[in-house]
Amino acid sequence: MVPLKLKKLDRRHTGYTHFKYLIEFVGAHRSLYLSKYRSYCWTQFGPGVDVTTFRKWVNSLSIEEIKDYAVNEQWAWHDQEYVTRIYIKGDEELLIMKLAGMIA
Repeated sequence: MVPLKLKKLDRRHTGYTHFKYLIEFVGAHRSLYLSKYRSYCWTQFGPGVDVTTFRKWVNSLSIEEIKDYAVNEQWAWHDQEYVTRIYIKGDEELLIMKLAGMIA
């Protein structure tokens, strides 16, 4: 079982305006779990980016440019020394991950 916490985002969280959920990895091997889940999301939902880059793009591009540049709005990740997370767009993406057994 992967040690993770599923959280519903609120105004306190980075990415609140774009994502509904985050998966936070805990424990000594959190970077390895992040890598595994990032690979899954990349395959399932398409290429993603770090949430900081995602926010910069979304805040500086028009809706048409976001579509033209194919910015993936379904998921993003955040990887720092003590914070490893994957951000999920909404209920549909969460359900896909649950059905695949990625989240209990």
